[in-house]
Amino acid sequence: RLLRRMIEHIGEVVPHDDLLAAGWPGVPDPDPLWLKPHLARLREKLDRLGASRPTAVRAVGYRLDPTDGV
Repeated sequence: RLLRRMIEHIGEVVPHDDLLAAGWPGVPDPDPLWLKPHLARLREKLDRLGASRPTAVRAVGYRLDPTDGV
């Protein structure tokens, strides 16, 4: 769900709150600390595929830049 949300907004910064809402729908107040380990695993998987990986934008969110691999 996190990757899907970033692909929907490829090239744009997706705020932490938007990622939390996508990753944990129905959870009224998801903990922002949940993002870090999930995105670390997502980066590892994307690295193995040679695809673009999410870039952290400090205090804002994450951005997935378009490449031929995505």
